[in-house]
Amino acid sequence: MRTIGCILICFAALSGGLTTPAGARTLLGPSVRVALEGGREWGVGLRGDARGWRLSLGAGVTTVVFVDETAATHDKWVLPAERGALLLDSARFRGGHAYRVEVRRGGTVVDRGLVYLYPTRGGRSAHLEFEADSMDIASASDEGIQIQPKSAL
Repeated sequence: MRTIGCILICFAALSGGLTTPAGARTLLGPSVRVALEGGREWGVGLRGDARGWRLSLGAGVTTVVFVDETAATHDKWVLPAERGALLLDSARFRGGHAYRVEVRRGGTVVDRGLVYLYPTRGGRSAHLEFEADSMDIASASDEGIQIQPKSAL
């Protein structure tokens, strides 16, 4: 009898059934394996479009905390969830980055995970054009620019 109980507990742990107090996953999406800091972790991979990436969430989620694991600064955002989904805009989030995520119901953390944002087609490129009228060419001079010799090593 103990053997059957141990097998059921191991099966539940391996299938992800013990990841949240309610037993239901709140981070929904296709699985992806992400390489971070010399190791690999399973996470959710999201494909985006021009508006950003859509993260589907379980019912009752109120807020989601994101921490950028790819950037050196580990930027952090706390966003409210609406109607079981969240749109991650391209102004705040970057394709090719992995984010550590905490999903909260009220003040209680109900799920944790990793979300990888696939780069969108075209990336974050921007096109700038300078007009001759916008630059004051007459006031631009090279008098303040000087060449400095390299120091000997």
